[in-house]
Amino acid sequence: MLNAKKLFLHLAIIYVAIIIACLLFVSFSYFRMYLHEFGHVIGCGLDSLLVGKPLEASISNWVNFLPQLNLYAPQQTHCSLGKPFIFTLGGPAFNVLFFSFFVFLVLKKLRLNLNLFWPLFFSILIPELYEVFCKTDNPFGWAFTPCYYSSVGDLPVAIVSVVFLSYAIYLILVSCLRNTHLID
Repeated sequence: MLNAKKLFLHLAIIYVAIIIACLLFVSFSYFRMYLHEFGHVIGCGLDSLLVGKPLEASISNWVNFLPQLNLYAPQQTHCSLGKPFIFTLGGPAFNVLFFSFFVFLVLKKLRLNLNLFWPLFFSILIPELYEVFCKTDNPFGWAFTPCYYSSVGDLPVAIVSVVFLSYAIYLILVSCLRNTHLID
């Protein structure tokens, strides 16, 4: 049974984990936009190789990601071949593969439990699945019908991702504190 001191410590760890998760989510979201569009460029290149045409890809739209800091990020990539299959799914696929590989390497390097991979993986996968099903990163080029009739939006997707990130960071913090014998 948890006593008041242990309960307070775990609540403090949860609070710190949520703050770190929110900061990480904003940072990852910014870099995710660059990697996502880079994945589309790679997809356009692969599609160009398959059809034997030269690669012509360009960023066609930029958004002010954080107006307070004047940080711009790419939002849309144009491929001269139109919207071929590999190009379309290249952004989400590249992001999931890149971040999964990165998370796996960090966990291995820090010698943390590899089971932490899964909550971190889902915090990456959920926004990309949202891009595929509820935005235009699918072979059809439009959001699927259920997205039009639901309240799914960027905020709920962000909240779910932050929850998974918070859970993973909480486990990491508890693991580190147990290793230093600050908690049992």
